[in-house]
Amino acid sequence: MRFRHLGDNIGTVSSTVTTATVSTVTAAITIEGLGQAFTLIALVLLAIVLLAKQIVSTSDHQLARTLARGLDISIAPLAAVFVVMVVLNFSALLS
Repeated sequence: MRFRHLGDNIGTVSSTVTTATVSTVTAAITIEGLGQAFTLIALVLLAIVLLAKQIVSTSDHQLARTLARGLDISIAPLAAVFVVMVVLNFSALLS
């Protein structure tokens, strides 16, 4: 299977996904109890994606390396969501 070279579109898509994800989670945090659920889901998904990236990146196969680069796109939004949720939860505890 051959993949078409995507060029700079990956950075644009990643930036758009990150912005949309952070704004959605920030808006949803106002609902009581939903913040803890989002934090847990983001943490579990981040751990799964990081583990999958490490497993796939050890392969010498070209498709596996392409998949590992593709997983990088999902790491940034999940890490951003996790950081935002932790900051918001700690700010709620301190106030």
